Amino acid sequence: MSKRPTTLPVIVDKSHLISIGEQLYSESVELVRELVNNAYDADATRVQVLVEQERLAVDDNGSGMDLEGLKQYFSVG
Repeated sequence: MSKRPTTLPVIVDKSHLISIGEQLYSESVELVRELVNNAYDADATRVQVLVEQERLAVDDNGSGMDLEGLKQYFSVG
């Protein structure tokens, strides 16, 4: 039986996203590269990048953060 992934909604003020995005990632490929690097930093042996018209998903089998750590990390503005 396959375990369904946990979904964590992230709500951020648009002005913060624009500011953070412009400062940290001048091109979209840099953001994807950072997500993939983070997966390997978490000891992933498999990383899958899914690009669809309205969605980008990075799935991996790395150790990652637990749900509470993610909630704290995504508490933005």
